[in-house]
Amino acid sequence: MRDCKDAMARIEVDPQLIGSLAEVYYKEYSDQKGGWAFTSLEGVHTKIDSKVLDFKIGFNRLQVRIPEELISEIKDVSKPKYVKGSPSYVFDFLACKIKDAENISDILNKSSDNFRWIEVKSEGGKVSSNQLETMNKVEISFVLVVVYNVRKTPRDVDLQFYYDKVPGSMVES
Repeated sequence: MRDCKDAMARIEVDPQLIGSLAEVYYKEYSDQKGGWAFTSLEGVHTKIDSKVLDFKIGFNRLQVRIPEELISEIKDVSKPKYVKGSPSYVFDFLACKIKDAENISDILNKSSDNFRWIEVKSEGGKVSSNQLETMNKVEISFVLVVVYNVRKTPRDVDLQFYYDKVPGSMVES
């Protein structure tokens, strides 16, 4: 039998882990209370030409047809920039409003006002100049989600939502 000590490992609590945890809390909030399905930008830029994107809400996967008037912006915003050889995306997610009684087994046709760009930051995080520039030029509304107390237990975590605005204290100087 294997000694448990051989299987134990610790991970470093670094900025990448804190950012990942903040995104997990946003996803869980969306699943529990939000009514918004989401898709990461990593998957969007390779599939947008089909005009149908895969979104997730809870354990459900659904397909949403993107309105023609949003295709160009979504293509542009979801294109990664490469930083040190790794793709970097200006926002974390594209979200789509889902109503309680909608049949999610069919491809959904949604109007433009049902979409939002989502950027998730942990407490103390800053919005980069590239993000701010993009937020100021997009037609699709954006939501900045700030996750507080990420290092604490889940019951102590709070999310604050900023709709189409960025607090001055969060702008990278």
